[in-house]
Amino acid sequence: MPSRWERVGWYFYDFGNSAFSTTVVTVFLGPYLTTVARAAADAQGFVYPLGVPVRAGSFFPYVSPAITGWPRPSRSSSAAPRRSAALSTR
Repeated sequence: MPSRWERVGWYFYDFGNSAFSTTVVTVFLGPYLTTVARAAADAQGFVYPLGVPVRAGSFFPYVSPAITGWPRPSRSSSAAPRRSAALSTR
């Protein structure tokens, strides 16, 4: 088992790494994708990801859950369904 100081070091690393990646995605990727979407928009100002009309200025908020992987499916949704005790024949 790792020492207490090693765990604390990993806690700080994880905290800093999470803050860094969140900041980079928000500060750099948001304006970049908005600029690209506005350049690719049609005359009415829409882009069509997966055939859905989205205003070019709303493109980043629309696709950010797909970029970040949120919401993630829960483990219980992939588990086999459980039988109810009331329906059990045992």
